[in-house]
Amino acid sequence: MLPWIFAAIMAAGLTFLLISIFFGGLGDADFADMDLDIGGDTGDSADFGCMVIAAFLTGFGSFGLLGSLAEWHVFFTVLSALAFGLIFGRTTMAMFRFVLRQEHNELMTSDDLIGKRARITVNVPAGKVGEALVEADSVMKYPIRHIDETVELHKGDYVQIV
Repeated sequence: MLPWIFAAIMAAGLTFLLISIFFGGLGDADFADMDLDIGGDTGDSADFGCMVIAAFLTGFGSFGLLGSLAEWHVFFTVLSALAFGLIFGRTTMAMFRFVLRQEHNELMTSDDLIGKRARITVNVPAGKVGEALVEADSVMKYPIRHIDETVELHKGDYVQIV
């Protein structure tokens, strides 16, 4: 009976984890900003979300299934499954944090752009959309159009963003 319990736990965790990874958004439940302090290098906390719980259940169930099929003692099986589940959950959380750090958006908001100077990169005919470089914290290209649609902009001109 014990192998079936571990298999069900593993299947439930793995199913939810795979659905969340491939279809996304299914595990975005908000539990009143509940966080798990994981310490680490940065010392900050990361969300303890449903995907990490699913990873824990997958690790717990798979290692428990392995131990029960190998006919280990029940206490050792459960203890080993708990340890492996925690390790697998922690590894999954670290991978998700790494992936999320890579999704940093460097674009400035429209409020940040107002008042900045930009350099035109291509000649822009009157009333058309062109391109300008904004040099702030980083150099970014943005689409621009002159507010007076009868004026054309030339490459190298500087404009004020309004």
